[in-house]
Amino acid sequence: MSPPASPISRGTLSNFHSPPVAGSRYPTSSVSPTLMHPGASMARNAGELLDDDRFLKWLFTGEGGAQNNAGRIEALDEMLTTTAGLSATNIVLTNGFAADASRALRNLGLAHHFAAVCDTRGGVVQGPESAHAQSQTIHIAGGAGGRYSKTMFVDGCLFQPAQTQRFLNIPHVARVVYVDDDPERLDPSTSTTIRLPKEGSGIGSEAASMVVEATTEAAQQGGQVLVVFDFDCTLSMKHMFKAMHQPISTWAREWDGVAATLGSPAQAYDRGSPSQDFVEEKPIFL
Repeated sequence: MSPPASPISRGTLSNFHSPPVAGSRYPTSSVSPTLMHPGASMARNAGELLDDDRFLKWLFTGEGGAQNNAGRIEALDEMLTTTAGLSATNIVLTNGFAADASRALRNLGLAHHFAAVCDTRGGVVQGPESAHAQSQTIHIAGGAGGRYSKTMFVDGCLFQPAQTQRFLNIPHVARVVYVDDDPERLDPSTSTTIRLPKEGSGIGSEAASMVVEATTEAAQQGGQVLVVFDFDCTLSMKHMFKAMHQPISTWAREWDGVAATLGSPAQAYDRGSPSQDFVEEKPIFL
């Protein structure tokens, strides 16, 4: 039986108030990996940032900065409710830290939409809506230094029944809808990729409608559908990982400026030692 028609059609998610998406569903180039320094988060006040409502509102709506899309969180909630209503399962796949993304989504009231939050370090947080959810590690063939590309994660985990049964309680995945501002190449015979502007302002009204449309089409083909969302500059408007872990980035400096304006104590860094705090986002494979 075909799933019911989506209640959201292209361009109707008015709460986003964002410009149209540039680019196409299918990426033409793969990711360019860069060096990663292994280890735990080094950003000062990481927990304070993730629990600071002012940081989260800046991260997801631009509040306090030049952009302010006040209805964006509600619009994301609507989109995620709709994809779940099409019998799809939503997950997050980030190059950042799964635990950080889970905490941010939980504090925003969005974590319940996701069965799991995963990262390319092999971290998986199941049931991220629970404050007691613990990150576990999965191992995938390939990679280096405990890092995986997103392509490796999708092929070596999401399309492997033993893995999806373990951390998603799903015995078999038929298709993936993949949403990312810097997407890696996936097999188009089993995946639909929605490309957003790189380090842009994340999912807007047109992109949300594309997500719902692609999920509807995938569900009509039968079988379990996973909707895989990147976190930074996809679910979020700002780049959380770089704001927290790369003190020389424009994102960290933008937040520090906003924090100073808002009087928030949760600034990202002690500027005395930015090189010691720097953590690379993406892996390198030799």
